[in-house]
Amino acid sequence: MTTVVRRTAFGVLTVEHFPSSLSASSLLARIHPEEAALAHAWGERRQRTFAMGRLVARSALAALGGDVAGPILHDDRGAPLLAAALSLSLSHKDEVAAALVEHQDSSRIGVDVEPLSPREHARDIASHVLTERERAELAHLD
Repeated sequence: MTTVVRRTAFGVLTVEHFPSSLSASSLLARIHPEEAALAHAWGERRQRTFAMGRLVARSALAALGGDVAGPILHDDRGAPLLAAALSLSLSHKDEVAAALVEHQDSSRIGVDVEPLSPREHARDIASHVLTERERAELAHLD
C-alpha cells in the first residue's frame, strides 16, 4: 500500500492506495468493531471502500494528533462523525481512499476522489453531495 500524508492549508490530507488483492474481510478486520458492524449487511465492494475510508481517516487523525482509538460512525446522510472537535471528510473509489481532517471551525472542508478519465457509466452525484444553493452556484459552469 502507498500512503501520502500532507499538511495543507485546509488540514491534514491522507491518500492511500489499497490493492484490489485486499479483500473486504481483511480490511474490515483492521477497523474498529463498531465500524465493521455498520458494514455487516453491505455488499463486498461497499464494505471494502468503507473500511478503506476509516483506515485513511485514522492516518489523518494520527497526523493531526487526534483520537484514533474510538469508532468513526456516521450521521443519517452517511457523513463521518467524530467525538472530538474535528471536521473530517472522506472519499473512496475502487483502490484509492482519501481523508481530510482539520480542527473544527466555521469553515467546511471536503475531499473527493475521481478518476482522471470519465467512466463509461458515470453518474451525476451532485444531488447527493451538494446543497441546493451549491448546485445553483455551479449551474452556469461547464
